[in-house]
Order: sequence, then C-alpha cells, then structure tokens
Amino acid sequence: METAKKIVNEYEKHQNEGLYQSVMELIVSANSETFREAKSMCQALKELFREDFQKEFETIRVKEYAKGHAGNLIENINNLINNLGISLENACQAIGSSVESYEEAKKLLEE
Repeated sequence: METAKKIVNEYEKHQNEGLYQSVMELIVSANSETFREAKSMCQALKELFREDFQKEFETIRVKEYAKGHAGNLIENINNLINNLGISLENACQAIGSSVESYEEAKKLLEE
C-alpha cells in the first residue's frame, strides 16, 4: 500500500506526460485490489484525475452537441430536398447554410 502511495505521488509530478499516463493505467489495472484497499487514496486519486476527467467529459459533451446540431442540419436539408424536390445547393441556401457545411456535418456523424 505504501508503494501505491509513492506511485501516485510520483505520478502527480508527471501527470501531463503521455508515457506516465499509460504506465499509471497499467499499474492501476494490474494492482486494482491494492488501490481499492487504499481507501484513503480514493479521494487523492479523484482529485488527481479530476481535471483529466473534466476535460474528457467536456470534449465528449461538445462533440455530442455538435453531432446533434449536425443531425438537425442534415435532417432539415434532406426534408427540403425530399419534400420540395429541390437541389442540395438550393436546400442549403434556403436555410442559410452551405453544401460544405452539409458535407462536414455528414462527416462528423460518420465518426
């Protein structure tokens, strides 16, 4: 358990380095029981990883919002094309968008 605390303390110094992040993930995975037993470390680990989790959550939230917006854009343009029988260019123009935005939205949804 003392070793686990030392590992966490050392990680704090290098948490922005990709190699240290990968090594820490391996160590925690391989020694999950030890880290589970160290209840006093739970709060320290939460604090240590809080910023990383918040950044990751924000990235996912923004991406999902963009996908929702992209889906709405595509749906609106496709409705105009199907219901009015107009071209993609005219449908985009009618809603104040562009063919490039339509194509970008499609690519975003394919990810």
